[in-house]
Amino acid sequence: MATATAISEWQRAVCAVKFKDPTSERVEGSCFVIDAQRGLLWTCSHVVGQLVGETRQLGTSPAAGEPVVWMYEAVVVLSTPPQGLGLDGALLRITARLPLTHADGQPLPAQPLLPLTHADGQPLPALPLGDDTELRLPGEPAILLGYPGATQIMTPTVGIYSTRKVYDAHEGEYLLSDSVMLPGHSGGPGLNQRGQVVGWNVRDQQRWVGNSASAQPGTVKVTFANGDSREARLQVACGINQLRPVNRLVAELQALQGQAAQDALGFAGINDVRAFLAATPGCIAAGTYVFGPAAFDAAVEATEVAMKSAEAAAQQADSSKEAAEKAEAKAAGHAVLAGVAATDAFTATAQASNAAEATLTLTFTLTLTHP
Repeated sequence: MATATAISEWQRAVCAVKFKDPTSERVEGSCFVIDAQRGLLWTCSHVVGQLVGETRQLGTSPAAGEPVVWMYEAVVVLSTPPQGLGLDGALLRITARLPLTHADGQPLPAQPLLPLTHADGQPLPALPLGDDTELRLPGEPAILLGYPGATQIMTPTVGIYSTRKVYDAHEGEYLLSDSVMLPGHSGGPGLNQRGQVVGWNVRDQQRWVGNSASAQPGTVKVTFANGDSREARLQVACGINQLRPVNRLVAELQALQGQAAQDALGFAGINDVRAFLAATPGCIAAGTYVFGPAAFDAAVEATEVAMKSAEAAAQQADSSKEAAEKAEAKAAGHAVLAGVAATDAFTATAQASNAAEATLTLTFTLTLTHP
């Protein structure tokens, strides 16, 4: 499967997030669908806040490069402390569709909440949760998806997962990647080559850049050709960005039991949340699309399987041909034997007939000679 196709399919399970404000189109961050049937999505708590019951609006881009269409309202049903204090994760559940309008401003007919749909009109998919401990570090390709606030459009970035890092016992573990993470990518998924979520984007490492001539740290003084000068703050990514490992997400959901699980997730008593969500209708099966080297590996594997199947078919055909030739030879042998037997029988009959004729002739002769 082509890399472009893989990313274009996976990014359909990612939504932009904003506050419930009809006058603002500002994207606060991103989230991704983990259960399309129940409308469950995961994001960062620093994107949606820590107040359970708060409402946010979600949207998707109908096509590459097009602005977000705000389609749903979602309520915060679970939120952990933000980065530096805790997991920085939050669970959203879609509760309502937003009214949509034509380009001329006329309202579109109201639609039922379910099934959930993307802005392109097709069903809204979910992403499968992987296992971050299976990442081959360093060097496994990293695909980060999200809606940066600066662009307001879906912007995938690609790099590698380099390592894990525990800053201190208080903050816990992070996955590190050089894949670009822009403001607004927060809450979006980090995927492996098979389209499984292995982490979610929590923070980008940036540094203020300045020079000694600047009036304050973190600013750059620019002098124009006409002699005018201006100072501006300049912030650049330092090249290493951080994700929370997906196994922390799985553990958070798995820890919910009884009524708490029913209220937050819409189901309870599940021993393996990861497998349960992967089997839910609408979830893109791991490996349906593959990225980068995995795509090449999958193509090679498919070719090898096809070649083995062709070889097996050829061997079977050869075996069948050989069996047919043997059966034909055996039949021919039987025919020869039958022919020999028939010849022998005919010869014996002829010999018996000749003998009888000779006897009769001899008897007749004897009768004439000896009256």
